[in-house]
Amino acid sequence: MGRAKMPRVRQTTWLDVLADLPPHVESTGCDMGPTDLLIVAAGFEERAQAILRSEWWPHPRETVIVEYPTNYEDNLTTKAAFEAASKSTTILHYSKMSFVDKCRSIFIERAGLPDHRIVVDISGMSSYVFFTIMGTLVRFCEGARVTVFYAEAEEYFPTEAEMEGLRVELGG
Repeated sequence: MGRAKMPRVRQTTWLDVLADLPPHVESTGCDMGPTDLLIVAAGFEERAQAILRSEWWPHPRETVIVEYPTNYEDNLTTKAAFEAASKSTTILHYSKMSFVDKCRSIFIERAGLPDHRIVVDISGMSSYVFFTIMGTLVRFCEGARVTVFYAEAEEYFPTEAEMEGLRVELGG
């Protein structure tokens, strides 16, 4: 009987982990081109409409607009802008209890379509909407080409000046 080999211990970096992942995700740069489906959120921030003004407007055949139950009046402008710029729109009302099922029912029609081009604009999207949408796309739209678009906010709140004022006020 031979001697047992001792395990090799080494430090693992994020690059090592990424290199070992299966090739489900491929970075292709910013090539949106003609798009079958655009998924956006009817957010109220200026960046929620950034894709409309960008050189990368994907000219989608269909746009799914996620509508939040809060800030309804504020979100109407963004919703109207996407409806005017899109050939066809579907409104996806966010509800914690039914959002996963709603996403599944909309995206299941697109499952199995090879090279279906989908753009997800996460600029005005909350994390809980983003993770649900991306998880549903991964499960039900295998073979689709998904591009993620993000426009950074011009200013984040609270601002640094507001934080500094609070720090001074609290005696810090």
